[in-house]
Order: sequence, then structure tokens, then C-alpha cells
Amino acid sequence: MTSTKAVSIGKSGKFRGEISAAKVVISGMVLGSIDCDVAEILSGGRVVGDVCAKKFIIQESGVFDGVCKHKEEAKPQEPQQIELKES
Repeated sequence: MTSTKAVSIGKSGKFRGEISAAKVVISGMVLGSIDCDVAEILSGGRVVGDVCAKKFIIQESGVFDGVCKHKEEAKPQEPQQIELKES
């Protein structure tokens, strides 16, 4: 599932797969990977899988079982100067 906005998994919701979104809020269960700017596991929510986020919030009674990686902001690359030589 891919979204440029927020994705919410409700209390009775169960999702299996990959989520890529600006923000992901979990009250239910996610089995899979999450790639986002902000991930929030609410009380009673559960994530089993990997999370890559700039900000990761787990409320009391929220469960996370997996690997979390910090997502760094993309830095613009500086242009490189290439010198061509004639042979």
C-alpha cells in the first residue's frame, strides 16, 4: 500500500504487507514493513515487522516486534565537476 498522506489501521483492522506513506497510525495489527516519515503505534496496536521512519512513537500498551531504522532526510547532492581530456 502506498500513499502520499496518512494511513490508519483501526482497532479491528489487520494488514499484511508493505506500507509506504507520509504517516502511519496503528491501532490494530500490521504484519510486514513500514516506510514513512512518522509511525505511531497507539495503545493496543501491534506491529510485527520492520519500520523505517524519521519519527517513531509507541504509546503505552502498544507492541512492536521487529527492527527499527531511522530514516534520514534526503540531502541534495552537490553537482560534480567532470573534466574531459582529449586523447
